[in-house]
Amino acid sequence: MGGPVAVKLATKNPKLFKNLVILSGAIDPKAENPENWRPILLSKPIRYLIPGAFRISNDELWWLKEDLKIMKPQLGKITSNVIIIHGTEDSLVPYSNVGFMKKEFINAKNIETIPIEKADHFIPWTHYEIIKKSLLNLEN
Repeated sequence: MGGPVAVKLATKNPKLFKNLVILSGAIDPKAENPENWRPILLSKPIRYLIPGAFRISNDELWWLKEDLKIMKPQLGKITSNVIIIHGTEDSLVPYSNVGFMKKEFINAKNIETIPIEKADHFIPWTHYEIIKKSLLNLEN
């Protein structure tokens, strides 16, 4: 959920952000397809039988699509430099999010995309050096 949270913060206070880095971020509401089984986990008493972290994760993912729809009209407020790093074979957050962000961040100072070929959603662990290099090269 870091991508949507970072983007939301950048829309709320654009002047606070010189650079915005998004790793495998779910930003496009149309790319989100909530699984039909998730409401079962929201119902009582099943909800209370699920471990705490999984319960919270399920809640967040269930409401994500609606939250992204609400945030979409605000995306033009982003005025910082944006770096989007995303695996091309991410099965949890589709790569189509990259194109969506490039289209919607109309006032971003600059948008740099770093596709990681054949990588999945877990790029912070599997492609740490690429991410580290990108972060270290940010302007101060």
